[in-house]
Amino acid sequence: MKVVKQWDFFFLFLFFFLFMGCQSTFLLLGTTNSLEEPKAEAIGALSEAIYYSLRNKPYEAEQWIMKALQEDPNAYSLHFEAAKIYFQRNRTSEALQAMEKAVRLAPQNSPILLDIGEIYESRGYYSQALKIYISLLKQKRFTRYLVHRITQLLELLGKPQLSQYVYQEILPFLQDPSFKTKIQILLVRSLRMMGKAKEALDYLQQIPNTSEIQREKVLEEIYIYLNQSQNYKALETCYRGLKQYPNDLSLYYALAQIFERQKDLARARVVWKDLLSFVFQKKSQGPKLSLSEKYGLAGEIHIKLGNEEEGVRYLLKSLELNNTNKKSLLILKEYFFQKKDFLLAARFMESYLTRIPYDFEIKGELAYLYSIAGIHLDRAILYGTETLQAFPHHGKVLYAIGWAYLQKYEFQKALASLLQAHIYSPSLETCESLGYLFFCLGNLDDSEKWYERARKYAPHKESILSHLQWINQLKGEFRE
Repeated sequence: MKVVKQWDFFFLFLFFFLFMGCQSTFLLLGTTNSLEEPKAEAIGALSEAIYYSLRNKPYEAEQWIMKALQEDPNAYSLHFEAAKIYFQRNRTSEALQAMEKAVRLAPQNSPILLDIGEIYESRGYYSQALKIYISLLKQKRFTRYLVHRITQLLELLGKPQLSQYVYQEILPFLQDPSFKTKIQILLVRSLRMMGKAKEALDYLQQIPNTSEIQREKVLEEIYIYLNQSQNYKALETCYRGLKQYPNDLSLYYALAQIFERQKDLARARVVWKDLLSFVFQKKSQGPKLSLSEKYGLAGEIHIKLGNEEEGVRYLLKSLELNNTNKKSLLILKEYFFQKKDFLLAARFMESYLTRIPYDFEIKGELAYLYSIAGIHLDRAILYGTETLQAFPHHGKVLYAIGWAYLQKYEFQKALASLLQAHIYSPSLETCESLGYLFFCLGNLDDSEKWYERARKYAPHKESILSHLQWINQLKGEFRE
């Protein structure tokens, strides 16, 4: 069959634009690596693969990309295109293998690695994307963009130990003082979230005072003191900050939290009301919030004040303005979850996933919700399994999968997931569920052991005490 068609010139041009034209852009940014082109024999087949891929015909595209790879199996750009086609066909495992092959074949090629990193990120494979971004940053390429991407990914991953490691690793490669101080503040935050309050405070005090980060330093100091239960020092620091930034939303938010920690709910309520009064005013200081974020903050405050209907209305408005505002979505989800309106909570999150299908944090939340509610158990297992690809040690998600399997009477699968959940995130839930699982299996000794562990978390919980009593009765009957 003849490869050349009447528009081959167009698609050959398109190929060079997609795979080699980007080279000139990156050269302008300072890249010195060249982007090697595939062998001439492979280019015609590659143009056909791109043609069918752009027309959403991944089966035909795959046939042509395989032909191109036969001609030139060591061309990383071909493996990169193959990965995109596999993703189109929902063959994730093969797509990831092709991406890894492309990375191995082009370890020093910044443009193609940046493309691969962005595809990993867009598909929710944040750890793989992060690894590539860090390697590029160490080459001192695209620093501004990569610092932004790395910090965003670490925030999504929500692992302070990983954040600490990454920030310490990239700091020596940052020359711009503004980037350096930003990462230093984030490193302090990671240490604080890990419970290393003294280390965080010592490091914070070493960061030079500049007008750009003074406010962030004050906020971190407040939350470090709160972590140490030094509420008076936190309050003192917060008042000092408010003298300098009298209408700062973040400082008012922290002040309300301090009063809540002190059980001074009346004063906390006053501060929440004050904060609510100037959320939408131009005089408010602090981080620049979008209108959606302002409505989300107002909704959160209304719920804290007990104005639940008003709070929900503001949160819905926040999502109407920006249907990918995850913070507003999670507050709304938690509100409906506490009300046990599981279907409504799920509806909002499923709607979000139609727009951002690879947000594994939301999929993990949905897995947990479905599992706890005892509905859509197969979907709970599916979402949970997908989430574990990005967060393999996520205790809450492992628990959700295990509890879903238990409700489906698939006891061995339930046992494997629940034991893993307990290893990575021991909790009342995991202990009680394992106690119940062993009870169902007739293993009274192990059931008793896990219920006793659960009792350490909740000494007076009725369900735990009743099961322990029941186990003792059954053991007595068996002895007789």
